[in-house]
Amino acid sequence: MSTFFQRHQKAIIWFIVVAFVIGVAAIALNQSGALRSSDSGDETGPDYAVRVNGETVNLAVLNSQINLIVNQYQSIYQQLGQDVQALFEGPSGRLFTLQIQADAMDEVVRRVLYARRRRDSASASPTRRSTPRQTGCCRTSSHRAAGRRWNSLRPI
Repeated sequence: MSTFFQRHQKAIIWFIVVAFVIGVAAIALNQSGALRSSDSGDETGPDYAVRVNGETVNLAVLNSQINLIVNQYQSIYQQLGQDVQALFEGPSGRLFTLQIQADAMDEVVRRVLYARRRRDSASASPTRRSTPRQTGCCRTSSHRAAGRRWNSLRPI
């Protein structure tokens, strides 16, 4: 076996050098983005923000929720007479931006889940009661009146 390596030593070294050069060139091209294939130009990600139980939420909905939260912060800071742009500067500002995006995503997902729950409850069987049934000891009017008086005496 060692005679094989001694006999083909130059060819093996050249093979290793060429493989190394090709590997470095491939890594450099990949880092520059030349090897990435894109069918639709700049967009490489999905065209929706999130998928919740099979329902997709458009990016525009998420962006509008983010803008709504940022506008709320701006109005609060303007009322207090402070500069809102200071919130978005530096590493802490980037963290704050990510927190706003996460809050917006949570709100969008919550809205989708609530809408689905409403649709599911609306399509439920007609035997389901739409008004809650009164239970407990407050069936008579005197008990209800006493309960109202007690509620009005409690501190807020």
